[in-house]
Amino acid sequence: MAYLITTTLKDLLCEYIGDSRIEDSKLPLAIIATDISSGEKVILKSGSVCDAVCASSAIPGLFAPVIIDNQSLVDGGLVQNLPVSVLKEMGADYLIGSDLSGSYKSKKVENIVDIIRNSFGIMVYYKDYGQIESCDLLITMDLSDYSFRDNSEKFDKLVNIGYQKTVDALNAAQSKSENIIIKILNIFR
Repeated sequence: MAYLITTTLKDLLCEYIGDSRIEDSKLPLAIIATDISSGEKVILKSGSVCDAVCASSAIPGLFAPVIIDNQSLVDGGLVQNLPVSVLKEMGADYLIGSDLSGSYKSKKVENIVDIIRNSFGIMVYYKDYGQIESCDLLITMDLSDYSFRDNSEKFDKLVNIGYQKTVDALNAAQSKSENIIIKILNIFR
């Protein structure tokens, strides 16, 4: 089952991402994954974007690990869900964080999937708190009503939610300080 889910995820991602390579990104890019054998954080700075994203989002038990450079890689959130320290090491001047978890909400536990979901939710919420404070701009999206089991029709809706939340956060930042917007725009020049 995990293999089929991973294959479907990879097909969907590759449709949107294509054969892009991390090292060809216009901006410095690093994707975080976890080596499920050693428990170490793996920072992917080269290779297929599609493979790296699949590895970084492979929730253990639900998605098969992705093999990259002889390492079995899974969800980077196990070791660092919001990689602020990695971005600082790469020389980032301005940190924009994206928090997809919202604040942790208690949820009824009825089966093993609920236990896994709640465990990850609790872990991510408490682990990310310090990283979130280091962001210059934080884009928060509560996606707790969505599931990895949702069909691809919701994918476009999620992309639109992300886009709108980003626009809202930038507008709010602009009203606080024009310097924030200037810094962001200078990154892309």
